[in-house]
Amino acid sequence: MTFDDERLVADAGLVLPATLAAHLGLEATADALIDLGEAPGASRPGRKVMTLVHAIAAGADCIDDVDVLRAGSTEAVLGHRVMAPSTCGTFLRGFTFGHVRQLDRFSETALGRRDGGGPISDQASLWPDWRHHAFITNRAGDLLDIEADHHRHAVIELAVRYLTMPGRLTRRARREHLVFPARWPWAHEFLRALERVRVIPLRA
Repeated sequence: MTFDDERLVADAGLVLPATLAAHLGLEATADALIDLGEAPGASRPGRKVMTLVHAIAAGADCIDDVDVLRAGSTEAVLGHRVMAPSTCGTFLRGFTFGHVRQLDRFSETALGRRDGGGPISDQASLWPDWRHHAFITNRAGDLLDIEADHHRHAVIELAVRYLTMPGRLTRRARREHLVFPARWPWAHEFLRALERVRVIPLRA
């Protein structure tokens, strides 16, 4: 057993959120909205935010797990430079409560860019006709707690299904291609989601 393939991509499904981030211009938005002043690690916040976001999407639950994005050719599909765990840790330690409000503004701006819209005041305005929904469960307990637990499981299942599959970067006709496993059962849904993301206008 060896660990020496530089063309393999860990969590190759990250190409989906990475494409969305590129079309929404999230790295440049973070650079414009997040200012830690003279704090260590304050420079180029965009690439650090995107490193943390993609690491969390890949299942990271501690700062050292950021290194999964530097495995093989994973960085090549993300569209930004992946920062080291120590660099991300220094960046996070520079935040105060006031700086956290900058992240709130960043989130509002990112969410507001759906369908070419502007910043929004709250997430509920994304779904004005769907404030409530029904669900069926065979579990006993507080309804809000059960719904929240179902939601957490749904998020985990979605991440496992779409983001954690392996891939390989190959080169054909002078272009790089990301190759996924044959007969992957959710290939149609994944490609459909990618097509929907790609119609969003690119932002600088």
